[in-house]
Amino acid sequence: MSQKRKRLSLEDKVAIIQELQKVNMSYREAGEKFGVGKTVIGDILKEKDDLLKLYAQNSNLTAKKKFKKTGGVTIDSLTYEWFCRARAHNIPVIGVLIQEKAREIAVELLKKTQDDRLAYMLNMLKRYVKEQIC
Repeated sequence: MSQKRKRLSLEDKVAIIQELQKVNMSYREAGEKFGVGKTVIGDILKEKDDLLKLYAQNSNLTAKKKFKKTGGVTIDSLTYEWFCRARAHNIPVIGVLIQEKAREIAVELLKKTQDDRLAYMLNMLKRYVKEQIC
């Protein structure tokens, strides 16, 4: 019989961290005690510093989801605006050109390159082109 997934709040996660700091027990034992899997315990302990920092800042203790980081949204939107302007002037735009422009924007905004984000942006722009033509 499969068990329903259990979402833990920030308060629950901090309680697990504090319990594991007091008592030395395996991930499996802790998972059985708190009603979650051993991988969940491992993930909580990996994020221990961030979770304790949020808890110390009196963040929303009952929140069960974390907000996604949106660092690349500015780069995405600026690259897309450039893409639309280029297409409006009938300039042929290929993937390499989009990547280069995204790198320039990233260097200007962040002063460093983000190759993983650039690949994501290229895929995002391909989706936009398929959905709508500027």
